[in-house]
Amino acid sequence: IDQYSYPSGHTAAAFSLAVTSALVTSGHVASTIYVLLAVIVAASRIYLGVHYLSDVTVGALIGSFFATLVHLIRG
Repeated sequence: IDQYSYPSGHTAAAFSLAVTSALVTSGHVASTIYVLLAVIVAASRIYLGVHYLSDVTVGALIGSFFATLVHLIRG
């Protein structure tokens, strides 16, 4: 069984939460902090050697996309 995955689920989850939170707190300093924390999660996945840059990039895109989509649908 392969212990690694494509895309990075941790990064997708981190960006989903960060983008959702950032959209809710739009215009506040907290928005930047949420996204910065998600970037740190993504970087840590690469640093620990469990993902490649492409894994975390796609994870970040997926998490961000669905967070934005839900935000737009909920209007």
